[in-house]
Amino acid sequence: MKCFVDTDVTRMPSINAVHSALRMNVLFNKKFPSCVDVNSGAFVLNPDKSLINVQNRLKPYLEAHKGWNGIVGRSPSSEEMRAAIEDCDIFL
Repeated sequence: MKCFVDTDVTRMPSINAVHSALRMNVLFNKKFPSCVDVNSGAFVLNPDKSLINVQNRLKPYLEAHKGWNGIVGRSPSSEEMRAAIEDCDIFL
């Protein structure tokens, strides 16, 4: 995607995979720089309102992450997408 040309992006299969990868690096490599702030996140959940059961299951989990901003049940505006990608370390 053209919008990510100058940005490092990793696609992970799940939230737990992201968390586990970060924890493993910190545990086994004491000099590993903590460059990803797990408290700096944003998410878009069920933007087209077609996955209400997934929304109901994931919403409490995602909202429990302090410092994360989320959009639930609607598509984000261009400005919201720009802010999430530029300002957050994790975007789901």
